[in-house]
Amino acid sequence: MNTFLIEMEKFISNTMVLNSTKVRYRKNLIDFAMFLKESTNTELQDLHLEKMYEIIDRSGNLLAFKPINEALIDQYFFS
Repeated sequence: MNTFLIEMEKFISNTMVLNSTKVRYRKNLIDFAMFLKESTNTELQDLHLEKMYEIIDRSGNLLAFKPINEALIDQYFFS
């Protein structure tokens, strides 16, 4: 599973658009990554869209991860 930054670079490098569009894509995706970093208290290099939320039991043990959801995306667009 790749990090958000790796997936972002793959997407941009494989997209058949003008370089100026790739620059805009990169800027917008970095802005979104910074929002996710702040929202989830995660380091930028550790962001995984499949591992956005931790599910922890009462003892503090990690049970599972939840992926990014529409509520977080909506929060980004409304901010």
